[in-house]
Amino acid sequence: PRNDVLVNAGSQEVRAARAALGLADGTKAFLYMPTHREYQPGFTPPLNLSAFARELGPDVTLLVRGHYFYGNSPHVDELRRTGRVVDVSGHARVEELYLAA
Repeated sequence: PRNDVLVNAGSQEVRAARAALGLADGTKAFLYMPTHREYQPGFTPPLNLSAFARELGPDVTLLVRGHYFYGNSPHVDELRRTGRVVDVSGHARVEELYLAA
């Protein structure tokens, strides 16, 4: 039921989800949401997020959502300053993130 929005949402809902994250119309967004691993003590991305964002190109915004167990990640905080990475870890509804991406 909570995923029904993914099937039923129209362009207006998608635009609203994107606007809530500050994404302009026509901007491509890539959502990266790694899950919790019991053997890892904190959020350490298994890939170089800076290089990944660079490889995506200048017209793509990388949305990063860390697992709620970890809180704010210094890796993501550093990348946010570039303007091409948006930390959406505090966003409560993952379905809206799916729509935005």
